Amino acid sequence: MLTHLAMSSTLNALYHSSLEIKSTDSHLSFLPLSHIFERLVMYNFLARGGEVCFYQGDPLKLAEDWKLYRPTVIAIVPRLINKIYGMIKDNFAK
Repeated sequence: MLTHLAMSSTLNALYHSSLEIKSTDSHLSFLPLSHIFERLVMYNFLARGGEVCFYQGDPLKLAEDWKLYRPTVIAIVPRLINKIYGMIKDNFAK
């Protein structure tokens, strides 16, 4: 179980990390909000004045959302990277 102290400590570390988020930066939120990684990235953006955009809810339209919002930071997980890699690999195989 994650404690409030653990979450606060992680946010503090992110806030003072080398990843500088400006008010002109945006984040496309597409992971479930129950995902701790998504929450930390979103809270970090909000603490620094960045913009958080939410996708349409359809994973098949995620590319459209990327084009629309043009995020500067995306919180991505290995499962999605593997799917993108597979799509690229399939397109080159044709």
